[in-house]
Amino acid sequence: MEEGGRNRTPLDRIKSELQEGIRLAKCRKCGCMKETLESLKDSLSSFSVEGVSDLIKNIEQWINEMEPIKYACLGCNYCFPAVAMNIFNQSFLEIASQSLSCAFEIRSQSWPPVPGEYFAFCDGANCPVAVSTLASPELAEKLAISRPKELCIVGKTETENIGIDKVIKNIITNPTIRVLLLVGKDPDGHHSGRTLLALWENGV
Repeated sequence: MEEGGRNRTPLDRIKSELQEGIRLAKCRKCGCMKETLESLKDSLSSFSVEGVSDLIKNIEQWINEMEPIKYACLGCNYCFPAVAMNIFNQSFLEIASQSLSCAFEIRSQSWPPVPGEYFAFCDGANCPVAVSTLASPELAEKLAISRPKELCIVGKTETENIGIDKVIKNIITNPTIRVLLLVGKDPDGHHSGRTLLALWENGV
């Protein structure tokens, strides 16, 4: 958690957040931390900023310290990897928009193109609705079981960075989808629902 250090660089601040988080057992078992470390490693590899090579070495070490993942995200009130990623996005906006979009696998020959934990039912033009259940995965399962006839895809969105990037890529690649519904609980510490609403209201 950031304290003082007004003259610290963004990379120093990112390192501080990740370092403090990786000390916690809950963070070492969290999918959010693993996802952030891997994404930052990929993104920073194209940087030529002073200090970036040291941070990459730290991140590689922290990736090795990760334990088997027990949960995707705990929804902590203060989420160290989320804060670190937000610092990165705010400080290196142009590079972040280019690099993070390639930080996960994309399947060009099938839909949804970005794999993830969701249920897809697209069967033509009669399923125009996509649903994000935010931090309520059990709600996604209930909807998948009941399967309303207009439903095209449903799944959780627990993070406001890569999670939302996946939502966007999977929706814009299917012309059938006309509506995105946000339901369920907004995750504490991430606020992916609020972020999606802000994107809808203000654009990029």
